[in-house]
Amino acid sequence: MGGRMALLALLSVAFFAHAHAAADPAGGPAALAGAAPTVFLPRTELDLKSGTATLPLCRGRLRGSPDTTVLYIVTDASTPATAKAWGANLAEPLAAAAGSGAVQRTVEPAGGALCSGGQGFAAELEFPATVDFEAGKRSVTPGPTFFPPSNFTLGSKAAPGYSPLAAAGGAVINAPHVGLLKGGKLMGQAGRVVKFAPDYSRVMLMTTRGYAQGREIVYISTDASDPLAATLENVPLAPATGGTPAGALIDLVAFTNGATGPANPQRQGLASAIKDGLPPLNIAANFPGQPGYTPMWAVELAKWTTPQPGPRQTSVSAVRQLASKGEVASFDPAAPATNPPLARSGIVVNCPILAILPVPEEAPLLFLPQSEVDLAAGTVMLPLCRGRLRGSPDTTVLYIVTDASTPATAKAWGANLAEPLAAAAGSGAVQRTVEPAGGALCSGGQGFAAELEFPATVDFEAGKRSVTPGPTFFPPSNFTLGSKAAPGYSPLAAAGGAVINAPHVGLLKGGKLMGQAGRVVKFAPDYSRVMLMTTRGYAQGREIVYISTDASDPLAATLENVPLAPATGGTPAGALIDLVAFTNGATGPANPQRQGLASAIKDGLPPLNIAANFPGQPGYTPMWAVELAKWTTPQPGPRQTSVSAVRQLASKGEVASFDPAAPATNPPLARSGIVVNCPILALLESDAADKRAAPGPVGAPSSACTPSPLGYDCMAPLPDGGPTLHWTVGPAGSKPPPNACTGAAASPAAPAGPAGGAGVVHFAVQADAPGYVALSFPEAPGRMFPATAVIGRPGEARPVAAYALKGYGVDPANAVNGFISNAGVTASPGGGERILCFTAPAASGPARRRRLQQAGGAAPIDVARLLNVNWAQGSGSALAVHVAKGSAAVSLQGGGPAAGGGGGGVPSARAAAARYAHGALMLSSFLLLMPAAALAARHKWLSGGGGPAGRVRAGWFAAHRGMQVLALLLAAAGFVLIFAVLGWLPGGAAREVFDAHRALGIATVALALCQGALGAARPHLGAALRPRWFGAHSKLGWFVVLLGTVTAYLGIGTLSTLGATREALSAWLGPALASTAALLLAGGALEARRAALVRGGQYNPVTHELLAGTGAQAAAKA
Repeated sequence: MGGRMALLALLSVAFFAHAHAAADPAGGPAALAGAAPTVFLPRTELDLKSGTATLPLCRGRLRGSPDTTVLYIVTDASTPATAKAWGANLAEPLAAAAGSGAVQRTVEPAGGALCSGGQGFAAELEFPATVDFEAGKRSVTPGPTFFPPSNFTLGSKAAPGYSPLAAAGGAVINAPHVGLLKGGKLMGQAGRVVKFAPDYSRVMLMTTRGYAQGREIVYISTDASDPLAATLENVPLAPATGGTPAGALIDLVAFTNGATGPANPQRQGLASAIKDGLPPLNIAANFPGQPGYTPMWAVELAKWTTPQPGPRQTSVSAVRQLASKGEVASFDPAAPATNPPLARSGIVVNCPILAILPVPEEAPLLFLPQSEVDLAAGTVMLPLCRGRLRGSPDTTVLYIVTDASTPATAKAWGANLAEPLAAAAGSGAVQRTVEPAGGALCSGGQGFAAELEFPATVDFEAGKRSVTPGPTFFPPSNFTLGSKAAPGYSPLAAAGGAVINAPHVGLLKGGKLMGQAGRVVKFAPDYSRVMLMTTRGYAQGREIVYISTDASDPLAATLENVPLAPATGGTPAGALIDLVAFTNGATGPANPQRQGLASAIKDGLPPLNIAANFPGQPGYTPMWAVELAKWTTPQPGPRQTSVSAVRQLASKGEVASFDPAAPATNPPLARSGIVVNCPILALLESDAADKRAAPGPVGAPSSACTPSPLGYDCMAPLPDGGPTLHWTVGPAGSKPPPNACTGAAASPAAPAGPAGGAGVVHFAVQADAPGYVALSFPEAPGRMFPATAVIGRPGEARPVAAYALKGYGVDPANAVNGFISNAGVTASPGGGERILCFTAPAASGPARRRRLQQAGGAAPIDVARLLNVNWAQGSGSALAVHVAKGSAAVSLQGGGPAAGGGGGGVPSARAAAARYAHGALMLSSFLLLMPAAALAARHKWLSGGGGPAGRVRAGWFAAHRGMQVLALLLAAAGFVLIFAVLGWLPGGAAREVFDAHRALGIATVALALCQGALGAARPHLGAALRPRWFGAHSKLGWFVVLLGTVTAYLGIGTLSTLGATREALSAWLGPALASTAALLLAGGALEARRAALVRGGQYNPVTHELLAGTGAQAAAKA
């Protein structure tokens, strides 16, 4: 009985997880290897995750103490030769300190002193003084506003004559002391030392992050001239550093009253450092490699004079501008209420900069759970599988698995779900593999459970790949193929009753590598993983990262540097998705519109092809049917990012197919017959779009824009199946054109206003939607908020209104009054569409800036720049997370829309995956495991007799406890997951249902945890409290089951408010109802049998005794 229930418990998660996969098969996040920082000290080992740096450690002598060894580091030097010799930063301003009291009078040995970075010590410097590292027990007592503290105790203090700056080799070096040895034993160390190497050749120090010129820096703190600064930085007090000449210093801004809170993105300052225990994020004037760099920082104590602290600052120049406006002033400890001008405080800190972090890269959503994508290097590390080659027993096939046609197989291989691949089963595009008994599985580099046997593989050494550019670069005038598949090979293979994408990437012969794919960078030494080159492209306006593995066409295989696999050309149409590859797009590495095969050959960069979709969307498959597209316009148009936008251009005749046999013709855009295998690894988040320039207008006619049938000057369809946007730019006071939405009373559209002055833009959004229609103007491209949204909801008390979007919800309190006029929403004359119309203020240049400064609400439309817009539409007037949505950039000066990012900040695939994982965990817990555990406790008699005093055996208890513990773990995981990823989403119309689910969910999980704790605290048998405990435990348990069931079904109900389709709801509701029905039927049957046993005197429900010989045991087993 216990074993069967345990198996049921283990299968429950898979049961509901399968429902999730059917509703939304998006994969979850995986590991990411990001861009590396620029490290300035060549022998430094920087660990950003742990916040430490390991540096070479040098040894010196202490004058007058022959058995004392000084441990010090060298980070900076004033001359290039000295900096090179010590492996230090060049800090030429330190030369200004030579001869001053800020430089120690060291004694150099003959030949000069040099520490060789932990590989021995050429000769030792002799120091006149060092640091007392045990001067006191450091402490800080926060003040009323945290900074300044109400009290503090210094931890370490320099002896007279000590300074971190020292003379060596005719230069000034920065040589702070970090420890002392006495007779070879450690007798003291700096507060920021983590550990020393056993031989004292290296030292690990804590690092701090800050900013310089808008870039994030990593530095170490070693000394300070001021007692409070030394205590806060946990470094020695070195008064001599306060005498560093001004020419050897650079400015450092340290805010005293910045924003606080660990999760606050604007957090900064000394108050936060004390309150939150996090770095103050100070701001240095420059960093190594720039003129004037020095590690000696002259501290400017800054404070916000505004009622609330301003946003985080990252450059000294920006702080200077704020100070000129009176928003920032100096903090004077003697008169904290005053606001003197920002100036140096007289405090000096020694903070050598170790590294500068790269500009933040895009944070991708990775689809393959075991992949490690390095966006900066353009590579991915994937698990490597091994197989056998039929007829060649000493040959090992090295392959990867990226996609599978069924959810179970995709999960087993850690691959993308690509259900259309099932259409290829039995075709010539699928290899006839042989599976071992029990099925084949590669366990991701941790061993190989069993090996697939392949009938054929690839000749990776078929030729020396080469491409000779043609007159227009593409097509090339000549090319040589690099690798070619043997007859019978295809990357698609049969395994586990499904079709998997298993391209071969290498071969071993007798354990030695005998060939590898052209895109392989390297294999792991044990051939457990492989690094491949990646390529970037687009899908539905989003940037994707993919790998190319095979192609059906010789030229495509050569350009992609992949094997020619003719069998892929026979992939059935149902297993393919479209890919658009431009042949004559813009070229030039620095051209933001660069795209196409001509650019790939000329510039040596990716062609930026456009796929129809990506993993997690219905119809995704890695097998791409290539459409060779070409611009028919005199000049190539701007970069395209979605197939739907290219289709619109093709409908206008601006794009056609490229026919290699007749390149001068312009046939309609269609599939070329070429198939390439390109599994998609990652989707770059919409946050990435914020860091890139907004896309240029796509589909914009070369001359005047398309006139609108609604009377507006221009019209253009928004990308990805979006509505049609109509607009007219006019002077202030002009009226919109008369139409079904604006009404007949409107005046004819006025001519466009002057380019530099204020005016208006008349908009109309024509959507194929019976419900709400919304158009918003985000501050950053592709983001949902912050933005100003205009929403038309027919039938509401306020059918059209403008709102300031500050989150995912629409808060009526954030309505923007006065932003729009001439507003309306109505059905179009066609009857199946809806039109939202309104007029918004506009300005450009200086006029717009004045309006921005004067207006406290929404910003006017800037007609001189690309206008970022998001669109959304729904089937009803109640707002929900939009199923139909997108984003674009529109040129109002006679242009059209740019293909944009499919969602503009609504919950991403990552959020959807978290939501579905939460559902699977919670439904498994509250609709299956907890009810089953309660039934096990209710019907103990199922375990049979034979226990002590005739009681039932204890098997029921093991099953009850096991299922309860697993249920609590799943519930806790689901609870933490949903709030960690989604916070308190969503808002708006979904708020009522969501709030009820959230409140009940919190109560249910809390009661479930209490119930678990109550169960763990049960009194022993025979205890006086046992009956009372049993009653409370039983009643609370059934109440949790009832409350959990209500909460679970209410959770499914929230999907409708989140815009889920009927199919998605069915995928959740079907398994949930099946589980509930099965448990109710089982519970009813068991209850009837229990009652019969009680009536027959065969079972005592109080003592839980089964009478021997009465057939009760047999009945229980039945």
